Amino acid sequence: MRAIYLILSRELFVRVKTKQFWILSILGPLLMSAFIAVPVLIAKMDDSAQTIWVQDEANLWNQKLPSKEKLLLIPAPLKGQALIDSLAQDENLGLLTITPEVFGKNPGQGLKFTSQSPLSLKVQDYLTENISKTVEDKKLEENGVSRAKLDSLKTPEFSIQSVKPEGSSQSSEKAFGLATVGSMLMYFFILIYGMQVLRGVSEEKSNRIMEVLISSVQPFQLMMGKILGIAATALLQFLIWIGLTMIVVSLVLPAFLGDAVSSSATAAPDAMSPDALSAMADVPGFLLVFFFYFIFGFLTYAALFAAIGSAVDQEQDAQQLTFPVTLPIIVAFLLAQTAVAQPHSATAFWSSMIPLTAPVVMMARFAFDAVAPWELALSMVTMVLSFVFITYISARIYRIGVLMYGKKVTLKEIARWAFKK
Repeated sequence: MRAIYLILSRELFVRVKTKQFWILSILGPLLMSAFIAVPVLIAKMDDSAQTIWVQDEANLWNQKLPSKEKLLLIPAPLKGQALIDSLAQDENLGLLTITPEVFGKNPGQGLKFTSQSPLSLKVQDYLTENISKTVEDKKLEENGVSRAKLDSLKTPEFSIQSVKPEGSSQSSEKAFGLATVGSMLMYFFILIYGMQVLRGVSEEKSNRIMEVLISSVQPFQLMMGKILGIAATALLQFLIWIGLTMIVVSLVLPAFLGDAVSSSATAAPDAMSPDALSAMADVPGFLLVFFFYFIFGFLTYAALFAAIGSAVDQEQDAQQLTFPVTLPIIVAFLLAQTAVAQPHSATAFWSSMIPLTAPVVMMARFAFDAVAPWELALSMVTMVLSFVFITYISARIYRIGVLMYGKKVTLKEIARWAFKK
């Protein structure tokens, strides 16, 4: 145990002292925050306005053209060739022609936009929504029905209140965001740091440092020390990411962007929104379950990556051998999307029980509170047992692979090492 602890400490402190570790630890939360802040800042800095001339042959907007900020609608001041020449010379100028066909069965036939470039989706949505409402108002007026009367008959927008049998409230939006965050973090951290284990083992082997280390400690102790050291590094960086992200999103961004950040967070994917981060506190035990699957999921994959790293002399040689190891985690990420949509389905259940896919898929199911206590217990026990078994097999490969030089091995040969006495 002392040898494992010494190797663990060395791996942790060597990696934590590097500039790369701290750059990535700080850069990660900043990039996540920039994903929210940059669109808002760009929108604030962009003062350019688009001008659209309107030829309203249908007298649709006979009272007032619906201009808004950064979109100016004015009656077309020119006609004929002079109008065409003006549109050809000004890239920021457009002409919207409205004919009486806008009141027909296909309103789009009564609308035409002429410009050097098409309408942006945002402007097009604004215009079509306004035109649709105005056309509807005129048809209602012709039939003696007022807009106020119609609005009073309409059912307002609503959402279904979700509660547990004991009466506590639930939120589908927060569950979705939490499931997305949990599965994405699990996927990326396991894959990134698992590859670091492979890279570290292959580098020490290629530098012939492994021969010196093996003379002092057993191969199993060396492998476990390296895996646990990198796991501690990953866990530390993850905690830094979570802490800095919550500080920046909840304190820094509102201070600089004010109310605009809330609209940006709403438009951003649920995985990036502040609600998705704060939702962790709304699901009892989520962090504990996350850390359990993160630790054992990483240790399981790290043992496999260590075995592959010990079998190759150069990192480039490991590309073909790593595919069978990376494939399950990629499949798990895809299965997590199914679990988000249908957390109680048979696919979600079995993929949350299989050790190589459970760390990612279980995050999606647990966020929706779709895991019975016995299911969680069974999955955890399976994770621990699979970690012990895979570590045992990987250690048998590792003890032979670390001293094997000058030969490119195949998966078939690695499998033979696993059961060689």
